[in-house]
Amino acid sequence: MNLIYPLIGLALLLAGCATTKTAKPKKENFDSMDFETILAKANEGNLRAQVKVARMYDNGDGVEKSPVRAVSWTRKAAIKGDPEAETMLGLAYARGIGGLGKSLLEARKWFTKAAENGDVNAMQFLSGMIMDGEGGEKNPEEGAKWLMKAAEIGNAGGQHKLGHLYEDGEGVEKD
Repeated sequence: MNLIYPLIGLALLLAGCATTKTAKPKKENFDSMDFETILAKANEGNLRAQVKVARMYDNGDGVEKSPVRAVSWTRKAAIKGDPEAETMLGLAYARGIGGLGKSLLEARKWFTKAAENGDVNAMQFLSGMIMDGEGGEKNPEEGAKWLMKAAEIGNAGGQHKLGHLYEDGEGVEKD
């Protein structure tokens, strides 16, 4: 798998720029809160706080950097169905970070969950994995379908990649 896309995606996700097509609960503004306050909300089960704590540990933002703790908090939110966390966990497995062994099978599983929950970044990552046969069966047509979904939502990266698929006739009829 070309890891440049996951690295770009990870940067976007950790910056809090990921989007989904499904409505999310109103986001609390964690920017004005200190780490301990956000951590308390995360411990109460607030999914957005759990994702924020994961990002803070990953970046060393207001707390000592800890990829292992970042993945631990990411997993808590992913298990509860947060699409952004599912994508972040997929990236962690794809890269083998945070104490996780590299597993393209697990990465594909989490990208699939996130994509099904509307995360457009996951749709792109999943598309690439399916098209390349990473972590499972190679299926260019199925990969193209996930990229089409991301493009239909309005994701510029998905639209760009889809244009290349049509240009090359990969997974779609050449146009």
